[in-house]
Amino acid sequence: MKKWFIFIFEWKHFIRNPFKVLALVLFFASAIYGINNGVELFEQQNQKIKTIKEIASEGAKEINAYYQKGELGPTDHPWVDVTTPFWAMWYTSTYAYKTPLPTMIYSIGQAEQYGFYKKLTFNSSVYDTDMVEEIANPKRLQIGTLDFSFSILFLSPLLLLILTYHLKANEAENGVLPLIQLQITSKSAWLISRLLFYLLLQSAIILALIIYGALQGQISLWISTPLHEVIFYTLTYQILWAVIYYIILSKSITVLASSISMTGIFLLLTFIVPGIIHQMVSIKFPVNNMLDYIDTERDERWALYDESDSLITSQLINLIPEIETSLANQDSLVSHEVISRSYSLLINEMIKERAVEIELENERRNEWINQWNWLNPLTFFQNQLNKAAGTHFNNYKVYKEQIQAGIDTQNNLMVKDIWNGVLVDAEKYKDYRTKIVNDGKTP
Repeated sequence: MKKWFIFIFEWKHFIRNPFKVLALVLFFASAIYGINNGVELFEQQNQKIKTIKEIASEGAKEINAYYQKGELGPTDHPWVDVTTPFWAMWYTSTYAYKTPLPTMIYSIGQAEQYGFYKKLTFNSSVYDTDMVEEIANPKRLQIGTLDFSFSILFLSPLLLLILTYHLKANEAENGVLPLIQLQITSKSAWLISRLLFYLLLQSAIILALIIYGALQGQISLWISTPLHEVIFYTLTYQILWAVIYYIILSKSITVLASSISMTGIFLLLTFIVPGIIHQMVSIKFPVNNMLDYIDTERDERWALYDESDSLITSQLINLIPEIETSLANQDSLVSHEVISRSYSLLINEMIKERAVEIELENERRNEWINQWNWLNPLTFFQNQLNKAAGTHFNNYKVYKEQIQAGIDTQNNLMVKDIWNGVLVDAEKYKDYRTKIVNDGKTP
């Protein structure tokens, strides 16, 4: 029996089965909905970044006007003096941005769990509330943020199950399988050809959806490597499920047996195994490192304020050796104001020490999860799609590192200039903003 004849037979069977057609239509609709959600979020983030940049630019112009007019700051804030490094840095109005990749429309990933812009101040940290606000998956579904990757990871194997659950078993139940075997050279090749028809049909629909998303997001179909990665991992995922279903169908002799087995493996690999691994992760790596961070903020910060000025000065010198020869340190009695305005540098270092522990714990957790990828393909493919979309955990890790670099730059520049008694003018203020923006820049 020629393969093209099998394809024609399956096509006729497909279009005459309203249940299968409806399943395909619903899958298509959910995927379109997910893509449109991704496009909307992508456009919202880009528009928000554009707005924030305009606000930051206006804020910088306002401060520059003070320098041009020879004013010290806002008239309703008489304590402000923008010619001092402390207040000039306070009003730098600089931000770090995580500019979304166009392929984000396919997999929202961590994009709703972390902020995509951050105002950089010398008192900021990468663990501020605007950086770690998390939205649980049920909440995401409630607010309508179903994305394309959800359709691929959960609905596409379910669709393939609906399209293929009857293959071979139906003929075996009706007693016509022996007659079919007389017309074919191989029962396995016959089953593979039938399964291949539905795999190609489903893959063609998915590829059309990806192209639709590329047109919506204005993504180049030919030169976009992330888009090619989305296509590769999406189609590989379909092939994986087709192989799993083929093994079940080749062993089943009744429709009920094949249906139960295929449904069971679907539930096992999409819900049960990921759920078990998630619970194991929660037990093995309890979320307790953030308590250390809170302790740093609460206890060590107040302990720092109680330390003597001489001890604070020695700690600052350890971090910035130039302070030892600075103008302020040449005085036998260093001004307490100079020291108090340098506290943020020491607090920043304390937070960074705790951050190292937290990030190491995160890396250990991720490595432990990755070792189960052979048993948990859903998480593996989800991570690969997130990487291609720029919404993976590691993408936000890089973003946090760049924010930290901007905070470090602010503190180092400010403290150095405070101790050297630098007077800030329009040119120095511009230099501040340029260096902070460059260090906190994200791709």
